[in-house]
Amino acid sequence: MMQVNYQEMPVNVRPKRLRFSVDDYYTMIGLGLLRNVERAEIIDGELIESMPIGNAHASVVKSLAETLRDLLGKSVTFSVQDPIWLDEYNEPIPDLALLKRRSDFYRGKAPLAEDALIVIEVSDSTLDYDRNRKIPLYATAAIPEVWLVNLQNATIELHCHPRDYSFAVVKVFRRGETVVSEILPDLRLSVDDALGIE
Repeated sequence: MMQVNYQEMPVNVRPKRLRFSVDDYYTMIGLGLLRNVERAEIIDGELIESMPIGNAHASVVKSLAETLRDLLGKSVTFSVQDPIWLDEYNEPIPDLALLKRRSDFYRGKAPLAEDALIVIEVSDSTLDYDRNRKIPLYATAAIPEVWLVNLQNATIELHCHPRDYSFAVVKVFRRGETVVSEILPDLRLSVDDALGIE
């Protein structure tokens, strides 16, 4: 009779999670290993495939981009659905970002967290994910201001003054009100203009 000795394992062992760095992600793309992934953001080392964008979401992103360009002109660089490199394991793709103006328009590499003045997420079906996963990530990266355009409630949440994993100040603006940026005080945007026709 053969006897098998099993090694005692600790009771509370968890499987080890493998994290991908931003560099790993681009290496895999370059090697053709992620051919079926259309577009993904890297959040805490996980590849998160971007959700399809609905018509209302797309319309608000376009309207915001045009309105903000009209208001701010060439004082900032506008980034629409492009990645921002936060750290080795995080490269989210916000809907809009207002970046420090650069003449090369960030050619050669993605903007860094310190390049971002305001990051804007337009949220409908991704509201919980944007609010509870991405906004804390932006706070950790010390992005000075984040707007969450909540299509479900027709509000804009302004998050500013980052500290640790959150923002010290959160203001909620509703239809009929005007968002006034803390980081760009000349930026005033009507919620009605941002959200469009009801």
